[in-house]
Amino acid sequence: MDKILLTGSEGFIGKHFKKALPEADYLDLKTGDDIRSFLPDKDYTHVLHLAALKSVPLSDNIPREFIETNCWGTLNIARKYPKARIINISSSSAYEYISVYGLTKKFTELLSNYHKNFLSVRLFNVFGEGQLPDSGALIPNALL
Repeated sequence: MDKILLTGSEGFIGKHFKKALPEADYLDLKTGDDIRSFLPDKDYTHVLHLAALKSVPLSDNIPREFIETNCWGTLNIARKYPKARIINISSSSAYEYISVYGLTKKFTELLSNYHKNFLSVRLFNVFGEGQLPDSGALIPNALL
């Protein structure tokens, strides 16, 4: 039987995956679980990794927090679960990395060279139910 870990389960995308994966274990930065230092001691077969700090402007103000959480946190997952299939959710910011946030997302994509079962999926302009108008996403702003 598959053992699934979902990180970032309280974020915009993570909440939708949480509904679809009720049998998964959840790890989220908002609940105090921190991918930089705490990961469950279980033999997961799959990890869906969405936990990350996000914000282009904020990343330039507190780069260390973004690097430690997004880069080292993701590397910790790859090291902790070497046999698991890991799907890392990246961002369109990794395409033209002109911010610390974009650089951290590009770093996480490159971990596929480090972990044999690591796949990054780069999402562009995610939109859906529960999207806040002040999220900065293109579609909600265009509709206002």
